[in-house]
Amino acid sequence: MKKTRRKFLTVVLILTMALTMSQAAFADSTGLADGDYKIEVSTGENMFKVVDCSLKVKDGKMTAEILLSGTGYYALYKGTADEALASYQAKDESQWIKYEGEKEYTSDSGQTKTGRLYTVPVDSIDEVLKIVSISQKYYDAGNTEKMFYERTLTFDKATLVPADGEYEISVDTGEKMFKVVDAVLKVKDGKMTAVVTLSGTGYTYLYAGQVNDSNTDVLDTVAEEDRIPVKAIVTNDEGKEQAQYEIPVASLDTPLAFGSFSANKQVWYARTMTFQADTLAPVAQDPAPVDPAEPEDPKNDPEQTPQDNAATPDTKDDTDVPKTGDDMGLGLMTLLAIGGAGSAAVFYKKRKIA
Repeated sequence: MKKTRRKFLTVVLILTMALTMSQAAFADSTGLADGDYKIEVSTGENMFKVVDCSLKVKDGKMTAEILLSGTGYYALYKGTADEALASYQAKDESQWIKYEGEKEYTSDSGQTKTGRLYTVPVDSIDEVLKIVSISQKYYDAGNTEKMFYERTLTFDKATLVPADGEYEISVDTGEKMFKVVDAVLKVKDGKMTAVVTLSGTGYTYLYAGQVNDSNTDVLDTVAEEDRIPVKAIVTNDEGKEQAQYEIPVASLDTPLAFGSFSANKQVWYARTMTFQADTLAPVAQDPAPVDPAEPEDPKNDPEQTPQDNAATPDTKDDTDVPKTGDDMGLGLMTLLAIGGAGSAAVFYKKRKIA
C-alpha cells in the first residue's frame, strides 16, 4: 500500500512540475506583458513603408497591426515569394494576410494620404520578419511574374511604448546602493514618465543623462533646471523612509543613463535604470464613487423587497471567475486531475486484484 501511494504521489508531482514549467514558458514566449503597444517599424523600402504600427500581446501571442503608406498591395504573406507563388498556384489563399481596410494618415510633409491596414502575426520583435507583399495590380491581372515582392519588417524595440495609462513595472539598476523598490510608469500621448521609489533617502537629486563619477563638489555641473528633486518621502511597512522621484523614461528594456547626487558626500554618481517591459501590469483603478443623489434600484432596498435579497439555493457564491490568460492553466489542471484520477484507479485495481 505504501509503495502504491508513493508511486501515485510521484506521478502527481511530475505532472505539477510540468504544469508550472509550461505556464512559465507560455508567459515568457513574447518577452512582453499582455497589452497594447506602439512601435516603429522599418522596411528599407520606399515602395513598402510602414507609417504606423500597433502591437498587441494577448495570452502570450503577439500581432502587429501595420498601416502601409499606400494602397498598392492586395495582401501580405509570411514567408518567401516561392511559397506565396505555390499557394497561389494551388488556389489556396488561406495563409495570405489580406488588407482589412483603408485609413487616412498625415505624412511627414503634412499631406493627407490613404494607406491599407494588415494584421501580421509576430513571433518576436527581436527578429527581422520576412514577408512578401502581393501587388493588387498584378494580382488582378493574374501576372505571377510581378505579383510577389520579398520584404522585411524590422521592429525598433527602443521605440516601444505601451498604450496610454499607468503601469506597475520592475526596474533594474544593478546597484545595491541605488535600488528601485517600486515604480509606476505613466504613459500619456505616447510620452513616458515614471514615479520611482528608491530604497532610502540618500540622494538629493537625480539627473536624466550621463554624468562622470567624481570626488569633488560638482553639483553645479548639472544645471538647476535639469536636476530632478525628491517628489515625496514615503514610509514602507517596516517604517523606513524612502525617496520618490518623477523621471522621464526614453525607452523600455534599455539601460538609461542617470546621475544621483549624494546628500552626504555631495558628489554625482553615474547610474543606469532598465525598465523591464515583461513586468508591465496595469495599475488597478478604484471603482467610481456612487452619486448619493442617484435613486437606488428598489430591488436592492431590503426594506421594500425583503424577500428579493434573501439567500436561496440558487444564489451564486463568491468564487473568482478565471481571468483572461488562465485558460491554458485551467486546461492543464484539468489534464492533471484526470491523469491523477486515472493513475489512482489503476493502482487501486491492481491492489484489489492482488
